[in-house]
Amino acid sequence: GQLLWQDNRALDFTNWAAGQPSEGQLEHCVQLSAASGYWSSLPCSSQKGFICKKPNSAKKDEAHRHMNVWIVLTLLLIISLGMGFMIYFLIKVKTQREAEGEEKQSSNVLTGGDAEDDATHEGKNEQSVV
Repeated sequence: GQLLWQDNRALDFTNWAAGQPSEGQLEHCVQLSAASGYWSSLPCSSQKGFICKKPNSAKKDEAHRHMNVWIVLTLLLIISLGMGFMIYFLIKVKTQREAEGEEKQSSNVLTGGDAEDDATHEGKNEQSVV
């Protein structure tokens, strides 16, 4: 017998442990020792984990994931800057309106105060004239 990959391709890489595979075990499956990294044969009926070949798209998925993270971070930065400018200009407009309101109030007080003073002076003048 000959050991083949699950898709029936011939093995192009082997890493057998010493004395493996023994004669008559080539019909068996292969297990990988996590401790040593070496292969040994065992019956295919054994309940063990298995290794699957992954397509090269895993690297593309990783690149897309990184790109998505950068896009999200960029959008968050743009939104944060926009909100910061908006808050700055709202505060600026509010303080300008408050300053304009105070100017109007102080000019009204000055104008109102002068009118009252003029009226009392006129009254005094009238009384003094009589």
